Amino acid sequence: MIEHVVNGYLSSDFFPASKGLLWGIDNVIYGFHMQLFMMVSGYLFSRAYFNEDEVPDRKRILKRVFNHLAVYFVFSFIYGLVKIGIDALSGISLNRTITWVDIAAIPIKPIDLFWYLYVLMLFYLVFSLERLKKAPPMIIMGILVLLSFCSRFISFPWFSVGNLLFYAIFFYMGILKEKRNKFLDSFWVTAISFVAAVALWILFWREPFTVPRLIHYTPIAGTVVGLGGALMV
Repeated sequence: MIEHVVNGYLSSDFFPASKGLLWGIDNVIYGFHMQLFMMVSGYLFSRAYFNEDEVPDRKRILKRVFNHLAVYFVFSFIYGLVKIGIDALSGISLNRTITWVDIAAIPIKPIDLFWYLYVLMLFYLVFSLERLKKAPPMIIMGILVLLSFCSRFISFPWFSVGNLLFYAIFFYMGILKEKRNKFLDSFWVTAISFVAAVALWILFWREPFTVPRLIHYTPIAGTVVGLGGALMV
């Protein structure tokens, strides 16, 4: 909520004298808030849908996916129609323009506001696979971290591929936290990750470039800050 308020002030240039401070606050919060959301989602997913033997309840998982699917389609469609109508009546388009093509592409290309529902549905399906349970967690984490590093170099817009690759490590870490993974529960892992995140936050506090750049979208740095911030919280 705070991030949205600060972002609104920045977009409207409401406090021009404090723009540097507002930009720094926005950069800090935006750097880990969705990563934390995905980690909590993974934690709750593991807690709600896996039994004591770590066997997933597929029937309940599929039911939840279908519930998410219904919410995703209904709200994406309503939002798209309302956005098109308001833009047509006002003659201007706030934020991103929505077209009829965007509404038709909802099954394969999420409208910006609802990408997280799309990604969550796919995470529920992927991380309930039996094969993942058999693989060593450290190897899976290493692969997912590398995929997260690479995700910011991908501009492919379909199936929210960039978000899937970026956030998978955070969802999986939430699952491991629920299982009391010794590596993630280590004080030193959290401390080192947080120190690295703070160093990057300081580096990006007052962006020296002409065009401001959120650390969240910066390759590698976005993943490091997300890990440090989410683990610390």
